[in-house]
Amino acid sequence: MEGCCPKCIVALHFLGDYICKYLDKNEGALTLIVDNTEHLLKLLEDNKLDFAVVEGFFGKDRFDSILLRREPFVGICRKEHPFAGREVRIDQLLQQTIIHREDGSGTRAILEQELSGYNESLQRFHRHICISSFKLILELVKKGYGVSFVYNILADSDPDLAKFTIQGESVVREFNIVYLKYADLREKICSFWGEEALG
Repeated sequence: MEGCCPKCIVALHFLGDYICKYLDKNEGALTLIVDNTEHLLKLLEDNKLDFAVVEGFFGKDRFDSILLRREPFVGICRKEHPFAGREVRIDQLLQQTIIHREDGSGTRAILEQELSGYNESLQRFHRHICISSFKLILELVKKGYGVSFVYNILADSDPDLAKFTIQGESVVREFNIVYLKYADLREKICSFWGEEALG
């Protein structure tokens, strides 16, 4: 079976148990690819994967999906940062250095969509830094080089991080099991995720 997950530490927090359960009861091969949303969707379209766990946006005209979980999307900063534990205005946020994921990442797409609701963009920040590794982003935030936006489960995973929100915003996003429309993958999805994934 071939499956994949987003290039995101978030996925590693809840995929490990599913992988172990699958390996305990199945002798078949398992291929797990870690990459950004855009590339995973391309692999699905090229029939190189059975399904993907996608944190970002995908075309519902081309793909079917099963909701895996919902997760709040929050700002993070170092513990000593003035934003720690606060609601901040968008004009205050734009004065910061923002550390964000690469183009094609679901996390970046979500951040850009939220900013567009304020008629703002990444280019309007005091400074922006693009890094494709969540691990490195977290390290830079902890060392005070900027702020970022991640899923709550990731923000809570490190005691050296503090959370903040944008005033008036409460953002919750979905993780979906995504597969090509009309593909009959019920058996494969059940063998990895269990019957509960199909409701």
